[in-house]
Amino acid sequence: ASKGVSSGTAASTADSKAVSDAGVTASTATSGTISANFSTARVLTCTPASAITFNAVLPTGANHYSIVFTTLKTSAFVVTFNTNFKTAGTLTMPSTGAGSKVQITFVYDGAVMMEVARNTTGF
Repeated sequence: ASKGVSSGTAASTADSKAVSDAGVTASTATSGTISANFSTARVLTCTPASAITFNAVLPTGANHYSIVFTTLKTSAFVVTFNTNFKTAGTLTMPSTGAGSKVQITFVYDGAVMMEVARNTTGF
C-alpha cells in the first residue's frame, strides 16, 4: 500500500514500485524493477537494498531530471536502466560506506531520457 503524504513531500510506494508524488522530489522503492515516474517529479531519490533496474515513465515536457542514490551499506550494487534511458551504461554504487550519495542526470528530448552527467565517486 502507498504511504499517504501531504503536497510537496516525498512519497514511497514500495508495493507498486512507482513514484506518486506531485512535487519536485519523490522517493522510489529500494529493490527489484522500479518505475521512475518523471512525469510527476524531476528529482527521484533511491536507497538501493540490492541490484535494481529503472524503467522510465516519461515526462510530458522537456527538462533536466535526476536520480540521487544513497548507499545503504558498503556493498557495490549495480543499477541498470531500460531502453527509455540512453546512458553510458550501468551505474555501480560506490563502496564508500553507508550514506554516500551518487547521482545521474538526464535531459528528456521528447522520446528518451538522455544521460548528461553522473557522479559515481560518492559524496
